[in-house]
Amino acid sequence: MHKNLSSASLIHVADPMCSWCYAFEPELTKVTTSTGLDVRLVMGGLYVGDRMVALDDNMRAYLRDTWQRVTELSGQPVEFGLIDWPEWTYNTGPACRAVVAMRMLAPDRALDYFERLQKGFYVQNFDLTDIDVLVELAKSTKCDLERFATLLADESLAHADYAEARALGATGFPLLLLDTGTDRIPVSTGFTRADRILRTIDVMS
Repeated sequence: MHKNLSSASLIHVADPMCSWCYAFEPELTKVTTSTGLDVRLVMGGLYVGDRMVALDDNMRAYLRDTWQRVTELSGQPVEFGLIDWPEWTYNTGPACRAVVAMRMLAPDRALDYFERLQKGFYVQNFDLTDIDVLVELAKSTKCDLERFATLLADESLAHADYAEARALGATGFPLLLLDTGTDRIPVSTGFTRADRILRTIDVMS
């Protein structure tokens, strides 16, 4: 790492059920591996509150097209089975709260848990709107599951994250920023290749 980035970190504004955040996961791993920078997750709340979307025919067509582009561009595997679920609402609130709860209880495992949720949703088609599923996926983190479940039940838990995401300028996800300690500088918006991000960070250093 460059000397003047020794105290820097990355802020990753994302949502565990956002397909382009899932596409971005391997690129983010390359960036963190190359730079050694820590990552702080901020949950964006893709489909929460009045933005929740019922899985109707229009939404199914949109998801099928988007997820196909995700696999083609990123190489990330996607199982399309949940698109055919008869009744379901795309609500990312519970999954966002789960990541915030994990960040509070086991900050060193938050990114791993976030990625576990992504794979659970897109590869295994787990229903991340189900609290029991979110708790089950947290078992491997060795966190206090009783406390985790209690935090997860608080529907306002991720509201501060949503507000921070807006304050950071997120109009879509993923958004990656370099936090130098004095400034928070966007280094990528949307799906971006790691080599491009690394060149941007290199210029800043």
